[in-house]
Parts: sequence; C-alpha cells; structure tokens
Amino acid sequence: PDIFLVTYSDNISVPYSVNYCLAHRTPVVVSDIAVFKEINEEYDCFEIYKRDNLNSLKDKLIELLENKDKQLALRHNIETFCNLNSWEKIAQKIKTIYNNLL
Repeated sequence: PDIFLVTYSDNISVPYSVNYCLAHRTPVVVSDIAVFKEINEEYDCFEIYKRDNLNSLKDKLIELLENKDKQLALRHNIETFCNLNSWEKIAQKIKTIYNNLL
C-alpha cells in the first residue's frame, strides 16, 4: 500500500501493525497519542492526526495521498528510524549498558 492508517492504539506501546509498516517503509498515519508523538519528535516518520477529530484525519489522509514528495520524505525518515533502531543496534546498546555495569 501507499500509506497505512492506524485509527486506534493504547498509549503504552507501538502496535505490531505499525512496526510491520515501518519495516516495509510504508508511511503511516497515526493518532496523536504520546508514544507516536515522542517517536515523531525525533524521527519525523509519521503523519499524525488529532484524535477524535475526523476532519484532522481526513485532511492528513488527503494531504499524504496527494503529496508524493511527503510520502518520499516519510519513507526516508522511516529508513533512518529503522536503521537506528534495528535489533542489532538495540542489542549493542544493551551490551554497552551491561558492560558499563560490570
């Protein structure tokens, strides 16, 4: 798909469906819950709409569907996010923390 829409989520973690889309470098439209906003502040890899506001959702979807440059920018930012947060990178961070504790 060109884009993916996540219309629900809790405020605790990123759903598997979002991780799947990111792994496939698919732009994702998500609600403005804390976990998505926090990730987006650092990586700008989501298009975020205001929860409980259908006009916000509609506007974000139309904007993203019509703007191929925005889709490409999100794909690039998703690539950066995935490269910096791969299991290999996370394992290295954990190893460094563990070694520092010894």
